[in-house]
Amino acid sequence: MPGFFPHETVRPVQSNFMEEVKRALHEKKHLIAHCPTGVGKCVSKDTLILTEKGLKPISELYGKPVFVNGLNSSLKMSLAKGLVIRKRKSQLYDVTTNIGRAVSTTEDHKFLSIQKGMPVWKELKYLEINDYIALPRILRIEEKEPVLRIEEMDNYEDVYVISPNIPPLIKELATRGVGCVKLAKKIGCDKKEILRARKGGFLLLKLLKRIYRISQTDYLPLRVISLKTKNGKNKVDISFDKDLCYFTGLIIGDGYIGRKRGEVNISNSDSEVIAFCRKFVKRFNSSLYKRSGSDYDYAVSCKSLSCFLNILGIPSGKKSGVVDIPHLIFYNKRCLSYVLRGIFDTDGSATNAGVELTSKSRKLITSVSVALSIFGIFAIQKEKIVQGRKYHKIYIADYNNLKLFENNIGFFIKRKKKRLADILNHRKGHANPNLDVIPHIATLLRDCKEKMKLRGFVRNRIHGIDIKSTTSSIYRLYESYIRGSRNPSPKSLTKVLNCMASLSELKRQSYPADFFLLEQLCSSDIFWGRITCIKKGRYDYVYDATVPSLHNFVGNGIILHNTAGVLAPAIEFALKENLTVFFLTSRHTQHMIAVETVAKIKETSKADICCADIIGKKHMCGQKGVVLLTSPEFSEYCKAIREKGECQYFNNMKKNGKISFEADILSSEFKKKPTHVETLVKKCRKEKLCPFEMVCNVGRTANVMIADYNHVLHPGIRETLFGKTGKKLSDAILILDEAHNLPARARKLLTFSISTYAIEQAIKEAKSLKFEDTVHHLEKLFALVEELAAKLQYGKNEMLISKAELFSKIEAITNYELFSSTLHNIADEILETKKRSFASGIANFLNEWTGSDKGFTRILLKGYIKMGKPFVSISYKCLDPSIPLKEIAKTARNIIAMSGTLTPSDMYKDLLGFDSANCAEYESPFPKENRLNLIVPQTSTKFTTRSAYMYELIARKCAEITNAIPGNSVIFFPSYKIMEEVYATFQDLYSRTIFLEQPELGKEEKAQMLDSFKSYKDAGAVLLAASAGSFGEGIDLMGDFLKGVVIVGMPLTKPDLETEELIKYYDMKYAKGWDYGYIMPAIITTMQNAGRCIRSETDRGVIVFLDERYLWPGYRKCFPKEWCMKVSANPREEIEQFYKTK
Repeated sequence: MPGFFPHETVRPVQSNFMEEVKRALHEKKHLIAHCPTGVGKCVSKDTLILTEKGLKPISELYGKPVFVNGLNSSLKMSLAKGLVIRKRKSQLYDVTTNIGRAVSTTEDHKFLSIQKGMPVWKELKYLEINDYIALPRILRIEEKEPVLRIEEMDNYEDVYVISPNIPPLIKELATRGVGCVKLAKKIGCDKKEILRARKGGFLLLKLLKRIYRISQTDYLPLRVISLKTKNGKNKVDISFDKDLCYFTGLIIGDGYIGRKRGEVNISNSDSEVIAFCRKFVKRFNSSLYKRSGSDYDYAVSCKSLSCFLNILGIPSGKKSGVVDIPHLIFYNKRCLSYVLRGIFDTDGSATNAGVELTSKSRKLITSVSVALSIFGIFAIQKEKIVQGRKYHKIYIADYNNLKLFENNIGFFIKRKKKRLADILNHRKGHANPNLDVIPHIATLLRDCKEKMKLRGFVRNRIHGIDIKSTTSSIYRLYESYIRGSRNPSPKSLTKVLNCMASLSELKRQSYPADFFLLEQLCSSDIFWGRITCIKKGRYDYVYDATVPSLHNFVGNGIILHNTAGVLAPAIEFALKENLTVFFLTSRHTQHMIAVETVAKIKETSKADICCADIIGKKHMCGQKGVVLLTSPEFSEYCKAIREKGECQYFNNMKKNGKISFEADILSSEFKKKPTHVETLVKKCRKEKLCPFEMVCNVGRTANVMIADYNHVLHPGIRETLFGKTGKKLSDAILILDEAHNLPARARKLLTFSISTYAIEQAIKEAKSLKFEDTVHHLEKLFALVEELAAKLQYGKNEMLISKAELFSKIEAITNYELFSSTLHNIADEILETKKRSFASGIANFLNEWTGSDKGFTRILLKGYIKMGKPFVSISYKCLDPSIPLKEIAKTARNIIAMSGTLTPSDMYKDLLGFDSANCAEYESPFPKENRLNLIVPQTSTKFTTRSAYMYELIARKCAEITNAIPGNSVIFFPSYKIMEEVYATFQDLYSRTIFLEQPELGKEEKAQMLDSFKSYKDAGAVLLAASAGSFGEGIDLMGDFLKGVVIVGMPLTKPDLETEELIKYYDMKYAKGWDYGYIMPAIITTMQNAGRCIRSETDRGVIVFLDERYLWPGYRKCFPKEWCMKVSANPREEIEQFYKTK
């Protein structure tokens, strides 16, 4: 990506972040990245990987998180989370080992090889025939009971399922106003179906899925305990007992499912197998019968059983080459052992060579080999040709592995069981020393002998004394190993090492490192397979699995290595894949930075990049006074004047149905050069053209769009923008800047309210249009709200209110839906002549009030407007930010959420509902020595400690700190009130200029204050501000403009009712209510405050956290580790020393 990165140098942490972004893009995954201010090595698409969902081709896992086996630093297999990424076409090479394991990879893929006894990763192009590569001796699993869930049954919608989850779901819908009759009508079935389902949990799968769509809940956790086909007579109870598992193995081996009539067939002549099958099918009230014309073909007619086997993955009709061990079975050893027993009882045998299994299906043989590895059984794979047909075979020949097979799998058929016992008795204690070896250890072993000061480690005699025969024989082994005439088995090498240890004059802690490496190799989970063939293969799609914690994974039974600024990789990827990058930010100031970055990328890469920058429509509009309107009001006003043809800006965009000449000229200019939206707005207003329509015109060509959150989060705005620009959410890469703000923005999106003030204004609107009935209804609504407010407890200004309470009282006044509809009509008429309508806001509120209770709360609040007039409001507030984000997360190709305070990332993963998102956290790229981070614990702003004395103490500490800082400082306070209390004393103690932030600063006032503050960089000044105010985040004071930040206390206000409800909801959903709803938002605010200081690698500054609570473990753990926090009782000395040190 060097051509797309717009700067001459890239910091290591930036490089890592860009790699993570590229990984997420290739994976079609979302990414949550905490970010303080190429072609990979791949394998073929049919490479099999053992995941938590069974053995799967890597191509089926593309873009998905998986738990896979990999080799850890102790050379032991372990489970780790990985992700399958990168899909492209490349030349493949086929690699085969001496035990039949094979894989197809690109020539730059790395294998774990062994060189002079040292495990090393080597690319395939550097490997040769007879080199050794690592194979796993055992595979680890996290055992769990197999459970059939609806997600396994997507193709079987005409199946009846029985689940304990169904009755509660129907009853829960009834509480939301969707009773049995209404539900039956909505999903298209008879009422009796719903009543039966409510009673017995028995329903057609396609109807059940429709119910889940209505309830807007996830059906994946639903557990199926029984199933029956629509026309089948008997149901199948889903109980993965030993008989069901064994029968499944028999069908995989010698059975098949008929394409018609639901027949399950088995072709086997063994009387024990047939007797078992007869007994087994009786549990389904069915019987086994012999098919005509054959002595060993049997069948059972049971549609539900055949459907169940289909769901497990056994196809109807011909199954050779596609049948596999069901993935539901793979993660339960008990079930897996019985399935394997069934397979070996049918297709397996016990011969002089050991236990064998033969099949036409390579997939099945590989699957069985992997399954055996779970039990630590190492099997050898071979191919053989019989009468021109290729067969695949595995065999277990070694005594130790045969014993493991007998103990864990075994045979049910008595003659095979006896034959295995005879083989074990014959081979007892004998292993094959030529197959399981540790190669190329001669140099290491020789070095160990020389460094360990061994006594008497010789062949026969030393100084005329006979040496013990055991030592002598082991020495002969040693000699053969260091000559390279043979490679040791792990068992033999262990004997040599133990003997050397017993003869050494050194203590164990003084042994050479090579000795411990050899010990590790002996006890490792590695089987060293010798390469027997490397040949050029096909040109096909390839994939990679990246496992961050292990950096390797197991594919096809071979240990394989994985591969290792946001706009640059996103734009590069979007251009290749014909996608659109949406850079979304909550700050207007960030638009300029993003536009400039895109312009640099375009200049550097010479790529055909078109960029469109857009902000809120009303902020772009040329009509006067629209900035005073709310967004819904502006939307209706804009629509009204466009439809009436009264907007000259809109009218000038087109002429005779086509884009006008003036608009086309200006549009071409914007398409050629990325332009900041403010520049675009000025030019459009000058030409009397609509800026919004202009951006949409540019957007139709744009592959990068810079926008606000609401352009994508708000369904209506998104539909308008995407419709006008021809974009699809499924083809969008969404980059969410400052994503720590996203939960609050998402919640606000689904929050609606009315107030007595709004009702009064709506009454005036209705009177002006002579809607007398509506005036009467609005007056009653006003009285109703006042009546509800009268129920407030003494001293309280807010309370919870139920949906039914308000709904029923409005229904007592008039028809609820008719009332809402009439208010919409009033709003339409008002907007004919005015820009704003309060009736519209009330109508919208009434429409939303009947929504879901889950994830929402309803609050009545009594307060005062600015003029001191009392008011009452009722709000329907969203508590769960994942609700509006769910559809976006499901549809968007990629979401990359990033911020300098996006920690803990797991919290944001929960809150945003990005369940399968990748998470990444990066350290600051700036030198640690450039910042001094102090905790000064002598004060606190806790409610119980607030007093005149404490405010004076805080003022003295702040003065001591800021007077010691040579330059500008900012002091952040939890609230304006505390700031004013401290300021009273501080102003007499601070020796330089003081700036005091005022609440609700306008954009221009904020800019003026910031510019004035910057001008004092040499003389030094201090700005007193609120943590959550205008300067708490979103300002950059790089260089000498800011030398220190002091964060006083913690911005923890007394929880209001909304916060209390938020804590309860997060506690119920995540069991972390207090953290997610109260503590962490305050901590994140303080981190944003601290981030104002160090904005580049050359900045130096002091950050002081002034409160004893920052020492508490629960709070201190929130600081980034690289901050190296210091506790100081004398911050002045620390600061002076810091600035003396260059």
